[in-house]
Amino acid sequence: MPLSHDRSLGKRSGSDLQRCLPRTDGKQAPGGPGSAYQDCWPEVWKINEPIYALVLAGETLTFEDQLYPITRHGYVEDAYFTLCYSPLRNEAGAIEGVLVTVFETTEERRAKTALQASEAGLKELFEQAPAFVAVLRGPDHVFEMTNPLYQELVGHREVLGKSVAAALPEAEEQGFTALLDMVYRTGEAFRAEGARISINRNGEQKEDRFLDFVYRPLRDANNTVSGVIVLGVDVTEVRQNADALAMVEAELRWRLELNLIIPGRPIGRGGLSISALVGWP
Repeated sequence: MPLSHDRSLGKRSGSDLQRCLPRTDGKQAPGGPGSAYQDCWPEVWKINEPIYALVLAGETLTFEDQLYPITRHGYVEDAYFTLCYSPLRNEAGAIEGVLVTVFETTEERRAKTALQASEAGLKELFEQAPAFVAVLRGPDHVFEMTNPLYQELVGHREVLGKSVAAALPEAEEQGFTALLDMVYRTGEAFRAEGARISINRNGEQKEDRFLDFVYRPLRDANNTVSGVIVLGVDVTEVRQNADALAMVEAELRWRLELNLIIPGRPIGRGGLSISALVGWP
C-alpha cells in the first residue's frame, strides 16, 4: 500500500487506501483530504512525527512489526505493521515529501504470540511432568528440549543442541540410537519396560539404571516425521527392591531346605509361620 506525502504533510495519495490515513474501516478520517497528517491519524502522530523529521532530512527508515494503536471498527486497537519510510524527491533531487510503504502484520503477530504462549505452556508441562522427557529433532536426533528428570538421568550434562550420539555416546554404544533411527524411519512408536542402560552420570564410572520408556514420533504440519519425543520413568529403585525381595525369598528357601527353619513353627512376636509369611503351602 504505497502512500506519498508532500513536505507540508498536507497532500497525500494512495491507490488502496483513502487519501487520508489510516481509515481501514472504510470511514473518512476527521479533517478529510488535504488536511494535516496529525489530524488524520492523531493517535499515532507522536510516533510518526520524529520519523518524518528524519526522512525529510534524507534518511530512509524501515520498521518490522511496529505497534500502532489505530482507530477502526469504532475503537482504538493495537495493530502491527511493517513500514518503510523514504524521501520523495522531485526531478531536481530536492525532497518534497515522504513515500510510505505499509504492510499490516497484525494477524501474523497474533499467531506468533499464540504459538509462543502454547510453547511456553508445553515447556511448563514438561518441567512439571513426573516422568523424564526429551524432545529430539531431525534424523540425527538433536536435543531440542529436556526436563529436570531427564537432566538428572543423564547426570546434568549439557545436551541441548547436540545429537544423542554426541551428547550420550554410551547410549549409542548400547543400541538406543538405532532404536531412535527405527522410530524416525518407520513412524511407529517403540516401548520398553525395565530396559537396562549403563550410563555415565558422574563423569567417572557408568551406573546401571532400569527404565520404562517410549519413543514416540513427532510429525509436522505435513504429517512427516520431524523428530522423536522420549517419555519414561526410572524404575531402578523398584527393580532393586524386587531383586532384594527375591534374594530374601531365595535365602529363606535355602534355609528351609537345610531345615534351619521349621515351616509350621511360629516366628516373631506376631506368631506367623514362615509358610504363611511368604505364601508357601
